[in-house]
Amino acid sequence: MNTFYKSFTIAFISILLFSCSSGYKALKKGDYYKATVEAVEKLRDNSHSEKAQYVLLKAYPLAQKAAMREIEFASTGNEQNKYEIIVAQYERLNYMAEIINNCPMASELVKETPTYPSELSKAKINAAEEAYEMGLKALNVGTFTNARLAYQYFIKANKYNYGYKDVLNLINESKEAATLHVVLEQPQLNANYQVSPTYFYDKLASDMMNTVGARLIRYYTFNEAGNTNQLRVNQYISIDFRSFAIGEVTHKKQTINMKRDSVPVYEKGRNGETKVVYITAKAQYINNLNEIPARGIITVSIYSGTNKLVQQQTYSHDYVWSTEWGKYYGDDRALTEQQRKMCRLDPQPYPENQWFFDQCNNPLYTKVLTYLKSYYKKY
Repeated sequence: MNTFYKSFTIAFISILLFSCSSGYKALKKGDYYKATVEAVEKLRDNSHSEKAQYVLLKAYPLAQKAAMREIEFASTGNEQNKYEIIVAQYERLNYMAEIINNCPMASELVKETPTYPSELSKAKINAAEEAYEMGLKALNVGTFTNARLAYQYFIKANKYNYGYKDVLNLINESKEAATLHVVLEQPQLNANYQVSPTYFYDKLASDMMNTVGARLIRYYTFNEAGNTNQLRVNQYISIDFRSFAIGEVTHKKQTINMKRDSVPVYEKGRNGETKVVYITAKAQYINNLNEIPARGIITVSIYSGTNKLVQQQTYSHDYVWSTEWGKYYGDDRALTEQQRKMCRLDPQPYPENQWFFDQCNNPLYTKVLTYLKSYYKKY
């Protein structure tokens, strides 16, 4: 075989071989840590994998060098989070050594896997002090945004060294300063109709409070806010049922002349015998329909603690209530079965205003809740 084509074939096969390995892809991209971890994981599943063996032998020494280089740069630099970087790199070095030593094939291939427990311990102490000081600096600024930053720093400090100095108290202090306090105000409603938005409001308040999770946010009903002394309010949610209108009753009537041929009628003859006579049955069917339209418009507004409008959204929904029944004149045998059923119905009484209100606004509930969840997700 021509030397050129032989070399090309070998190279092509090698590309196909290694392209199937994500560890190899990480190696080619220079992510030696990821390549090492993925190679070891593959060797656990298949200790004879030549691809994984190749990647591990190439990537691990490079991952070590990269980590030590980052540690050296951070140690001699002036980065604010220098010890955080050092901790992360020592943790990488120790983790790679651990997974290699716990994998038989990997430990056979790599004979030396140095660990740095004492260096990591010292770095964590320094990282705790580093995060602690940055947290104090942020907290002393006194703003809501910096309080959130301080809270994250104190959490880090406690992670590196649990109970470091007074960090547990500072976590609580910064958390309170960083928590967004939101009051769900009493709904506004047009007084022309005797209706109540209580169900809508109570359900919204309950669902909002149940979606907080681990985020730094707390919701209050207007009653809770009124009963809480010295509450620091960051935002208000205003629910304004801007418009609710019930239209006039409209009556629609449709008259249909019905006719059915060959309807059997049983008659008795002179001699007492029963005979069948076929007739044409006729009737006039009247379909009645009463409709009442209603429309609801709701506006959701979010205001800052100083009553400045932050964001607003308006939704609307149209609803039509109807009742339908039938009536006929003539021979009911000319009617369809459905028409007979309609004739047995009576017109339904008109619903109360509250029922119309709920029918208009309940479909908007999901939209309102989705909007608020989306807005407060960033907190």
